[in-house]
Amino acid sequence: MLLRQQLIQLGLAQLMPMQVHHRQVFIDLYTSNKVMRQVSKPLSVEVASEIFERAMTSKNAPRSHYYWIIKNSSGAEAGLAAVIVREQNAVEVGVMLLPAFSRQGLALAASAALFECAFSCWGMERVLVTHKPGNLPVPKILDALFMQCTKQTEELWHWQLTHLQWQKLTGQPPYQFIEIKEELYDN
Repeated sequence: MLLRQQLIQLGLAQLMPMQVHHRQVFIDLYTSNKVMRQVSKPLSVEVASEIFERAMTSKNAPRSHYYWIIKNSSGAEAGLAAVIVREQNAVEVGVMLLPAFSRQGLALAASAALFECAFSCWGMERVLVTHKPGNLPVPKILDALFMQCTKQTEELWHWQLTHLQWQKLTGQPPYQFIEIKEELYDN
């Protein structure tokens, strides 16, 4: 599936489709023990570089992974947001922040923006999030986004928000002040 990636402006952040010059922040996130401890094993620089190169070379073809760089209100590159096409009309959303930018509301804002894009731009029926149970900030963020926890195992918790649920929330916090720009990126 080929999704249109656009610049997304938020009150306290901006999501910019990942470009070649964002290589270092991508590698820093995926190789960081502190960031990856709640996701998976940290990647080596070589593996993270290979994944980055694949993401950059498949920019005009249908693919399963789409990435945005999260910038804070000062313009600093704070992290990475990803959308993974999981099945027909469903995407999984993930956010990783550099440690210096955690606890600033960026994960909530970036997630809300990608949910908005998934439903209003791409016509998705469901947005999914999966995380390790020990990742304590995530359930609070997902509760604030009105997601429903659908399954809990020792390894993973699964959450979803349907299009119908989201429609009832449009215009309410945190789904307000999101502006999807007309500028397109060939990413």
